[in-house]
Amino acid sequence: LDQDQPPTTVPGYRLHRVLGSGAYGQVWVGVDETTGRQVAVKFFFHRSGVDWSLLSQEVEKLVFMSSDRYVVQLLDVGWNADPPYYVMEYLEKGSLEDHLDKHGPMPIEEAVEMTTDLAIGLVHAHSKGVFHCDLKPANILLDMDDKPRLADFGQSRLSHEQTPALGTLFYMAPEQATGDVEAISPRSDIFSLGVMLYELLTGRPPFLVDNPLDTLVRVIEADPEPPTAIQPWLSHELEHICLKCLEKDPDNRYHSARELADDLERYLRRENVQARPAGVVHRVRRWGRRQPVLMAHTVALGLVALINQLGFLFGGDAEHPEVHQRVMAFLAVWLVVSMACQGLMKRPRWQAASRFFWCAADAALLTSVLAQSSAPPGPLLVGYALLIAASGLFFRVRLVWFMTLSCVLGYAALLGVRQRLHASGLDENLP
Repeated sequence: LDQDQPPTTVPGYRLHRVLGSGAYGQVWVGVDETTGRQVAVKFFFHRSGVDWSLLSQEVEKLVFMSSDRYVVQLLDVGWNADPPYYVMEYLEKGSLEDHLDKHGPMPIEEAVEMTTDLAIGLVHAHSKGVFHCDLKPANILLDMDDKPRLADFGQSRLSHEQTPALGTLFYMAPEQATGDVEAISPRSDIFSLGVMLYELLTGRPPFLVDNPLDTLVRVIEADPEPPTAIQPWLSHELEHICLKCLEKDPDNRYHSARELADDLERYLRRENVQARPAGVVHRVRRWGRRQPVLMAHTVALGLVALINQLGFLFGGDAEHPEVHQRVMAFLAVWLVVSMACQGLMKRPRWQAASRFFWCAADAALLTSVLAQSSAPPGPLLVGYALLIAASGLFFRVRLVWFMTLSCVLGYAALLGVRQRLHASGLDENLP
């Protein structure tokens, strides 16, 4: 795309410079020759594989909502030009993304006021049957009073449509990420607005991780760290509001943008908010979604310890208390190691190394537990297969291969230990 010359002349407007380029075209800054007002002109270009009718819907929805003060105003349309374009008001302060890049997290009151205005904007959009479906800081423009305006309805859909809503990975709702078209609703925009509130308060999106696949999995499955874990001075009431927006199940979110706006306004008035802390069961589920690997270890080790204790009390293992004690000690060490590894994973510097160490420790500790019994391990060897399967919770192929190798080496070490025991006559029953 030529950055010096606009793709076509726009009657009544002088175009000066490129503001930005995207997948479907370019945005230029110009001047209305009649009023002298600055404007932004968005050109659309044909691309192979792009459904042109879907692009036209952005203009249709902007026309539909052009009277709304919470939406960037549409001024003119050249849909029969080549390439087609539309003219909208130009907001000099740029996008919310630009603001965050320059200034970082917002002061709490300012962040809540910004989110309240956006929620009210969604009330108006939803009342007209329009779901934005791509809320993110780059699509929020700021006017001269720092008030936000909704922009870029390219991914939006009407309430009666059954078209996919792609959105942007870091900000999309779980139902968008899974492609569940029928589940997309106003509550999908509420989730995205919750992501933005989280970012305004903490300085980063809640699901931002190493690669797109990890991010997609976290959007669908994992709960974010509570905002107070990143910014301890945040109000717990504000945290409850944010986490209610970010519920995986749409039924557990605010039922409407109006409800969210009302709760944010209660917070600003220092009144009690409607969002409440989750119950014990729900908190445990949230913790498990935030830390699935530690959750799996805790449950598995707890079950093994329970089975071992029952076997000691009722299964005839009471004749060997020293073996029971050693196994329980290894299980306790295993849990402590798992908790330590989970703690290290929160530190970016140690994240990758802690995953590999955790896998190696799992294989070594399982081998140590199996080596305590004089009886052949038999079905207990399935523990190695379970460790390999569980390593998939990290969603990294290299870790699965590493765990596989660790388990093979652990099994070889187990055979070596048992062979030495057999050769010394301590285990007559070994094959």
